[in-house]
Formats: sequence, structure tokens, C-alpha cells
Amino acid sequence: MSGLKFFFYDLETFGRDRFRLRQAEFAYCVTDSSLKPVEGMSGSIYCAMPPDLLPDPESVMVTGITPREAAEKGFCESEYVRRIISVFPESDVCFTGYNNVKFDDECMRALFYRNFEDPYLMSSYFRNYSRLDILPLVRSCHALYPETFRCAVKEDGVPSFRLTELTSLNDLNHDHAHEALSDVMATISVAGLIRERRPQFWDLFFRMRSRQEFSAEADRLIALRRPAFAVSTSFPGENAYSALVLPLMKVNLSGAEKVACLNLSSDPGRLLNHPDPRSFSMHREFDEASGRCSGTSLQDFNIVLFNENRCECLFDLSLLSPGRAAELRLDMDEAERNAAVYLKEIAKAKLAVRVLSEKDAADNAQDGRNRSPEECLYDGFISREDKGLEKYFHSLERKDPRAMLDVVFGDERLNRMVKHYFARNLEEHLTEEERARWHEYCRRHIRAESGAYLARIAELEKEHADDSGKLALLRELRTLAECQ
Repeated sequence: MSGLKFFFYDLETFGRDRFRLRQAEFAYCVTDSSLKPVEGMSGSIYCAMPPDLLPDPESVMVTGITPREAAEKGFCESEYVRRIISVFPESDVCFTGYNNVKFDDECMRALFYRNFEDPYLMSSYFRNYSRLDILPLVRSCHALYPETFRCAVKEDGVPSFRLTELTSLNDLNHDHAHEALSDVMATISVAGLIRERRPQFWDLFFRMRSRQEFSAEADRLIALRRPAFAVSTSFPGENAYSALVLPLMKVNLSGAEKVACLNLSSDPGRLLNHPDPRSFSMHREFDEASGRCSGTSLQDFNIVLFNENRCECLFDLSLLSPGRAAELRLDMDEAERNAAVYLKEIAKAKLAVRVLSEKDAADNAQDGRNRSPEECLYDGFISREDKGLEKYFHSLERKDPRAMLDVVFGDERLNRMVKHYFARNLEEHLTEEERARWHEYCRRHIRAESGAYLARIAELEKEHADDSGKLALLRELRTLAECQ
């Protein structure tokens, strides 16, 4: 591990939807294996907002970064991507953040994808790249060893793991919350605190970031045929997001291996007494407001899937002391009884898990949205041939930009993105007619959203009437929308 570097990073964005948002700032700091920052290997890179999209007002109020500021300090998106990739170490790097697996990493994949780069660059095994998320580390450490650090508790008794609260309660430096580089340094401090006070647990969690290590441990826990300890936001917050589970089997969904576990705090009868799991209805309605499918799901049957490459927290029960189990209101005896019931009917339990898992994956893949090609990253992997064409595509950007428009990919998603990529990043190479069409497209796209957008700004202006700073940000966004 001596040659390993950690690449801590954080994003500030103009939105919350991982595919539709645009990034405002990328901040990073490289550390050695002992989490000491490497001199000269930190900084921030800004990205200008494209003209065909409006920034989310709430996001702007959180970060304080407006499109005007980002344009003044930053670059068009293609150059922004190039500069980010240029600061990545060549090999032996663990990309690390705070909630990065569920948000920042997803935003980076979408960014790379729509800019004709490898979406999985930050997890490239041939470069010995890996990733680590400090938020699940914090959650699991609190669940097992609450004395390690002070943690805020909400009124309903649920622990809060906001980065700002952690740094404040534990006397860690975090002078400018929601400024990307400040958040990066705060994340390093939190990771260092746990590494110093719980070195064995840090080593265990760090090892489990590896697919091979996680898969081997999952095999061992499945073979034990007894309860294990798990931490996940699928479980109640009042139990510190923890539960006793039975690791039952592995399933392969969408090319990723997952460990299916049964929550042992619930009655196994609902799953096992169903006359035939294969008869579950395959129809689920898509809810536009939430962006999720409604109807029967894995959670309805207390099945939780742990992913091999998402820093999931699945541990041997020996790590949980009886005293801490009592504090978390986890009933060991009940868990053992329910595990015995499942194991007695293991064939039926495995069939139900397999059917429900495949059904859940199919429903989520067919969510019913009319998506743009930029939102279709997970519709399939980019072929080796198209990856080679992407390199050729970028070589033309430097030598003969207009020739980029003639490149034909095998993947229709990429072909549909070419013209917008060209217009957003190389507008100076458009013909007069093309430029006019692009500007009209941008105006039409903004106007279609401006009514609801301006109404939302009006609501926020009333809500924050006493905050001059936020009102100034909202006025700037109002002007941006009204000028289209």
C-alpha cells in the first residue's frame, strides 16, 4: 500500500439530477497512503454553464456559484474534462470522496460519457484505479464503535452525518463549507480521524473496496449460514441504519455482482408463504414526480442487495458487541430464529430472491421516460471499436474540428450527441447558419422551461426575503432566464 495515492475530490454542481445537471467546480487533493497531502497536487477547476440549460436555483444558493462566475473562472465542458483528466495520477490511485459513490462518481461518469471519454475511467482496473466513500465508512464506524467520534442526532433520534456537523463536533477544520476544496480537506480530516482511532476497522473497510475482497468475504458469510451485521440506508435511521441480515446468495444483475441478504428483523412468512414467486405481476407504474417505479419491490419483501463495487457495509457478526446490539435495538435471538426458518426453506427463499431481483432490475430499466441520449449511459457499454473512434474524434478536435461532424459511431447514442457536443464546445467553428440554428435551439429550450423556472424563483425570493445574499443570487438567475 506504500505506493498508493488517495485522490480526494468533491463537486459543486448546478443541479441534482446526475444526468441533467452540469458541474460548476471540481476540487481535488492528492494524498499519500497515510493521508498526508502531496505538495502541489491540489486545486480547483471551474466549468462554464452551457447556453441550453438553466441552473437549479437551490443548488446555486447552496454553492454560491453563479453561471457568470463559473464562466469567468472556468472553461467550456470539453476543456474542463481535459483538465480534470490531466491531474489524475497515472496509476495506483484510490478516488475518494464523501457520498461520492452515489453522487459525485455518477456525475463524473455522465460527464465523461457525454464528452466522449471512457465513463469508467475512474475505476479503470488496468491503471489500478479504485474508489472509496467516506460516508458509509462514517456510518458503519458509528454503528459499531459510536465512541470513535461525536455525531449529531436529529429530533427523531436518527443520527446525522452531515460533513459540516462532523467537523464542527469533532473540532476539525472546515472554514468554508460547500466550497469544494474546503469540503475535500474536511473529508481528509474525517478519514484521518477514523484511521487514527480505529486503524483495524479502517484497514478492513479499505480492503472491502476491492471487488475481489468483497466477493470473497461475501462467499464466506454466505457459507456460514448465520446472521451477519449490515449498515445501509435501506434500514431504519433510528437503528443507526443497521440491521441483522442473512447473506443468502449472489445474483448478477446488469453485469454487476450483488449479494442478496434477507432482513432478519421481519417475519419471513411473507416471502416464504407466497404460493409462487414467479407469479408476481411484472407491471409497475412509473411515477414522473419521483422518477421511480411504484408497486412491489425488493424492499416490500425485506430483501437488500449489496453491491460488490459500491463500498457497501456487510460485516461478520463478531464485530458487533452484545451491548451495542442492545443499544441499536437489534434482537439477536429473533434474528437466529428467522434465519433458521429461511434456511429450512432455502430453495424457496432463493427462488423468491432471484425472481424479485430480476423483476426489480427490469422495472427500473424500463422507467418509461423519453430520455435524451445524454441520459442513456446505462443502456449499454461502449464498444471497443467506438472507444477507439472516440480517441480519433478528439484528435480531430485539435487538427480539423469540422471533420468531427463526419465521424460515424456504431453506437447511435454517440451519433446523436455529436452535434450538441460540437455546438457547446466549438461554437466558433459553426457556420453562420448552424450558429443561428443553435442559438434558436437554446432560446426555445430555455423558454420552454422559463415559466416554471421563474415561478420557482419567485417562491424562493419570498422564502428568503431576509437574506440579501441569496436574493442577489436569485436576481441574477431571474435575469438569465428572462433574457432568453
